[in-house]
Amino acid sequence: MTTTSGNTSTRSAVTVIGLGEMGSALAGVFLDSGHPTTVWNRTPGKADALVAKGARWAATVRDAVAAGPLVIISVKGNAAARRILESAGDALAGRAVVNLTDGTSAEARAVAEWAADQGTEYLHGQIMTIAPGVGHPETVVFYGGAGAVYDRYRSTLRLLGGRGSLIAAGAGIPAL
Repeated sequence: MTTTSGNTSTRSAVTVIGLGEMGSALAGVFLDSGHPTTVWNRTPGKADALVAKGARWAATVRDAVAAGPLVIISVKGNAAARRILESAGDALAGRAVVNLTDGTSAEARAVAEWAADQGTEYLHGQIMTIAPGVGHPETVVFYGGAGAVYDRYRSTLRLLGGRGSLIAAGAGIPAL
């Protein structure tokens, strides 16, 4: 969500968890667009280039999640995504989580159900490009899940792919 008042522009804080090739590309787009960006990865050194560009490093997943209202996660597998998010504990309550991790439809639904039990709004996304394509106006990202999250953060999510769209209320649909 980006709001502008007079000459002042405020961009929503974003947390990116997982700094492999895709996660680093995601965080880079947010930084380049002026969003306060917090990053976390189990291997801290992967954050160095992003921190040099202005990202804030969080020492724990809990600290990363607590840094802002929008949490983007992109790791290897939904089981790993859930384990990582579980380590945030009650810091997840009231946050919006956008899971951009590859996996099956059933896995995405299971993470969505778990997230709902934590008091978290959940959106699952499927990025239809490789990491260098993130941030391009023609890049497609399919989202499924909490329409309120998509509506609230539409302008922020559009930074990842100009042709991103909410295709279903079911979190498992984008993986199909």
